[in-house]
Amino acid sequence: MKYNFDEVIDRTGTNSYKWDIAEGELPMWLDCTSLGITSRELAKHIRKSTGLYLSSGDIYGSRECFLRMNIACPRAMVQDGLERLLKAVRTLSL
Repeated sequence: MKYNFDEVIDRTGTNSYKWDIAEGELPMWLDCTSLGITSRELAKHIRKSTGLYLSSGDIYGSRECFLRMNIACPRAMVQDGLERLLKAVRTLSL
């Protein structure tokens, strides 16, 4: 399945990195630095408030300010996940 990532997020001029993707996996890294909490805390909040499971970046090494979302699924599921993510972030007490 092919995705046009610029529909999800406009990466134009961001110097974003690309890497080889394992079979059946399509990770999207979400930077949560500006939210002021760790990715582990944020993943827990998202899971508790919306049921969406995202991986805390710290389990992948030095990505403690990032969440990892696997988007190797139908577009409708990606859209649902992004809507849940937005809902959860909006309920944060910052």
